[in-house]
Formats: sequence, C-alpha cells, structure tokens
Amino acid sequence: AAAPAWTLAQIKLLLENINSDAMPKVMIFALDPPWFNDHYIGDSFPAPVNDFQNIFLANRSFLRDILKGEKFNIEFYVKRIEPGSGRERALGLRAIRDGHGFRNDGSEQYGDFLMAHWLSQGQQRQHHLDLMRNGKEIYPFGDEVSKSRLDLLRSILNIARQHKIFVIGFLPSYMPTLWQEMIQNKNDVYISKVTKSLQSVFREYKYPFHDYSNGSWCGAKDDDFFDGWHASERANLQLYMDIVSKEPVLQTYSDCSGLAKVLQNATSTWNVFGNN
Repeated sequence: AAAPAWTLAQIKLLLENINSDAMPKVMIFALDPPWFNDHYIGDSFPAPVNDFQNIFLANRSFLRDILKGEKFNIEFYVKRIEPGSGRERALGLRAIRDGHGFRNDGSEQYGDFLMAHWLSQGQQRQHHLDLMRNGKEIYPFGDEVSKSRLDLLRSILNIARQHKIFVIGFLPSYMPTLWQEMIQNKNDVYISKVTKSLQSVFREYKYPFHDYSNGSWCGAKDDDFFDGWHASERANLQLYMDIVSKEPVLQTYSDCSGLAKVLQNATSTWNVFGNN
C-alpha cells in the first residue's frame, strides 16, 4: 500500500474502508520489521482535509520554492510532461518538476534520485547506516517482538480471511552491509526474532510467508539500494519473480517469460522497464 497506508494501523484502516465488492483477490503484504517493535512509533496520518487544502499539502515542496522566490516556466508546467519518459503526462507539480511520484502500475518512481538529483544514493546509504547505528527513526533498538503489534497483524489477516483474500506475506530487503551489521548489533536483538514470529502468525492463517531481509539473497550489492531499505527496480523485480515462482496464484497475473526477458536485458539496476 506504501503511501496510502504504511503502518499496520493504517493498513487495517485502508482495508476496512474498501467496499466489499472492490476487495482484492490477492494481497502481497510487505512487512517492515520496525512495525513489530514497540519503540517504533511511526508517522501519524494528518486529519482529513478538503481538496483545496490538499493542493497545498501535496505540493508543499513546490510551493516552498515559490515562496523562496524561485522562478518557474508556466508553459512548462501546463504541458505536464513527465521528465522520466519525456512523453507521458504527469499528475502533480512534483511529478512534472522532479519526475517523482506513482506510475500507472502503482510503483513509485524515485525522481528525487534519478531525475531531479535532490538525493544521492551513496549519501542516503551512509545516512541510513548512521541511523541504524544510533537506533534512530526506522531503526529503533529493541529486544523483543511486540505482542500487541502481532495481534494487530492478526486483525488484518482476519479481515483478509473474512473477505476471502489470499495473502502473501514477505519481509523486504535491507542493504546487505546494513543488514549484516544490524543482526550482529546487540541493541537490535528483536530483528533476529521477527522472521520466526511472522512465520508463526502466517502459519496460523495458512498463508505463505517469505523472508528476503538480507538484500544479498539475489546477489544484490549495496550499490543496488537507494538507501538502507529501498532496493532498486532490478532487485525488486528479482524479489517479485521469486515470489511468483513459489506462488502459482500470481502466475495468472504475471508474464513470467516477459519479466525474465526484462531482467535479462536490463542495463541499469535503477530502471529496468525503461520509460515507456
């Protein structure tokens, strides 16, 4: 669900607000370890706003530049050309300016890295290593897996079972160097317990579960990560193809041979599908 819902509570709220006739048949559920650490609070959703207010919230970085006196070309923005493809129409000021936003397939294009260059991969990888070593933000220290968070996960799976949604759970990848250091860190004991705890919960519901925590599982290197826990398109495509190979239900929705060719022909770890 990513931006629409990131924490367990938000994912539960999202599912509860989907019309019963629009429920998905399959839910691929990426589970981030800090969700199961009581020391991690997470961001809270802002209060509901009207459409006019949302324009300012969604485009605040752009509006901040205007207030700073930066000039912009009105004709350029009216054309709404997405800078990644040079052809597609972009929705939203940041998508037009930076190429950052969600694509038609639901995936996020990291324009801040790849087009606008506000962020650099090497700098962000080091920043996340520093966060992990200090137990900050998405890398909270902890000894135990939270029982209350596991119960919240069960409540989500109960909703899925009620609506006959087939759930495929998995732990996404961390940057290899960060992962190896984190599991050896005496302050991050809970990390080594998360996998078994989640496997146990998913087993209760007879749903499959896969662990890709160590980013090197597919041969990926640190250079295949935007930061400490966002892998490149190539690494994520490898992850998805591995899940598809193990879960036949997904083969109905996926062109496996086509994806294999895409992976084989990829010349960049960041952009494997091109800008079509």
